[in-house]
Amino acid sequence: MVVCATGCNPLAYKGYGCYCGFLGSGYVIDGIDRCCKMHDWCYDATDCPTFSEYFVPYYWRCYHGYKPICG
Repeated sequence: MVVCATGCNPLAYKGYGCYCGFLGSGYVIDGIDRCCKMHDWCYDATDCPTFSEYFVPYYWRCYHGYKPICG
């Protein structure tokens, strides 16, 4: 999904800032880090068992080559 929206490899963001990667905390450092924080908050809102959000697939498609659409 990150590749669709940004053209960048999602692994490039692993460990970026305070929230891009596993178990983020602290203050966001910029817009990219804020996006990672919001992503984590969305997963927290699902009340899924710990870490299952990282391993359970979800379905989406890339609309017009740049816009991710869920479901």
